[in-house]
Amino acid sequence: MKATVFGEVLFDIFPDQHAVPGGAPFNVAWHLNAFDIDVDFVSRIGQDEQGKKLQALMQDNHFPMEHLQVDASRPTGYVNVTLDDGEPSYSIAEQVAYDAISAPKDPCESDLLYHGTLALRCPESAKALEALRDNAKLVFMDVNLRDPYWEKETTLALAKKADWLKINADEFRILAGRDYCAEAANELLNTLELEGVLVTLGSEGACVYTQEQSQCASVIPKPQDDICDTVGAGDAFSAVFIFGLLQHWPMQAVVARAQSFASQVITIPGAISSDPDFYDPFKQAWQTESISNVID
Repeated sequence: MKATVFGEVLFDIFPDQHAVPGGAPFNVAWHLNAFDIDVDFVSRIGQDEQGKKLQALMQDNHFPMEHLQVDASRPTGYVNVTLDDGEPSYSIAEQVAYDAISAPKDPCESDLLYHGTLALRCPESAKALEALRDNAKLVFMDVNLRDPYWEKETTLALAKKADWLKINADEFRILAGRDYCAEAANELLNTLELEGVLVTLGSEGACVYTQEQSQCASVIPKPQDDICDTVGAGDAFSAVFIFGLLQHWPMQAVVARAQSFASQVITIPGAISSDPDFYDPFKQAWQTESISNVID
C-alpha cells in the first residue's frame, strides 16, 4: 500500500525550551512509516540547523525523504507549545518553509492522500496539494483549524474534495454550524458528499459515520493515569485509522486499534518515538490477534 502525506513538518518548542519534531502530517507519516506503509512525504524544511536536525532524524530512522524540499531563504517551521494540565495550545511561526511547498515533478500514484489544513494557509502550498490530489485513489482530510490561518468557506470547499474527513467536536461546531450529534454528523457527511466522517471527542473517544451506515463504529478510551502529554494523540489515531482503511479492517476494529495506539502515544513526551520497540507490540498484535476479538 502507498500513502502520500502532504503538509508541515516543524519543531514543537515546549515551555522548558526542549524541541521535538512535529506537525500533524509529519506525525502521521512517521507512524505510517513505522508501521511499514510505503509513505511518500511531501513537505519543505529550511536550510538551517533545525532543518539539518530533521534530515538527520529521518535518515537515522529510514524515513522517506525523496520529496522533502529544502528552502534556501525560509526557516524550518516551529511552534511554541504551552501546556495547561497536559493540554496543548500553540503559537505558530509564519513565513516558514512549509508555506512554500511546491508540487513534485514526479508525483507518486497512491492509494491514499492525507493532508491537513495548516500548510494550505499560503497559495503556493495549496497549489501543490491540487497537483497531488489527482494521483490518489482516496483523500483523507484532517481538519486543523489554527487561528488565524483558516476560513470557513475555504475549509468546506477543501472537505468537499475529500473522501474522508477527520474533525474534532470544536471544529465540527464551527464548520457544521451546530453542536456535534449523530444527526448533524450525517448531515455533514451528505452535504459534503463524503464516504465517511471521523469525529474525535477527546476523552470521550471517537465516532465514525459512513454512507452505508449512519453510525458504523465508536470507541471510548479507558481511563489512564500515566499520561505525559496529549500532543499528537489525534495524529496517532489518524495514522492507525488510515492503516486500517488501507488494510480493509472492519471499522470497529479500526477505531479500537487507533484508540489503543493513541492511548500509548500520550504516555511519551511529544508525538512520535524513534524506538522501534514502541511500535513492535502493535505490529505483532495486529498480525496475530483475531479481528472478532477486537470488535467484541
